[in-house]
Amino acid sequence: GVGDAFAGRVLLPGEPGAGQGVYACYDGHHGHDAEGNHREAVSTRTDAEGVARFDLGHAGRWYVRLIHMVEVDEDDATHESNWATLTFQVR
Repeated sequence: GVGDAFAGRVLLPGEPGAGQGVYACYDGHHGHDAEGNHREAVSTRTDAEGVARFDLGHAGRWYVRLIHMVEVDEDDATHESNWATLTFQVR
């Protein structure tokens, strides 16, 4: 509920994703600034155990997202992007 804390663990692949950037927003907050960058309600990083924590300060639908970039040695690509999104309702 509103005022509770969110804690979610990121595993990359199967290991704690320490230092991973994690972003979250709720309905009505997400947008872009004048330069076109995302405007998020939460911008944080995971701890040594791969856990991201933040307070749920608003009711409504929330989503938590991350993109983990991995360098690859391929002829037609330099990186692989691995995306994850979690959506949930806060009352």
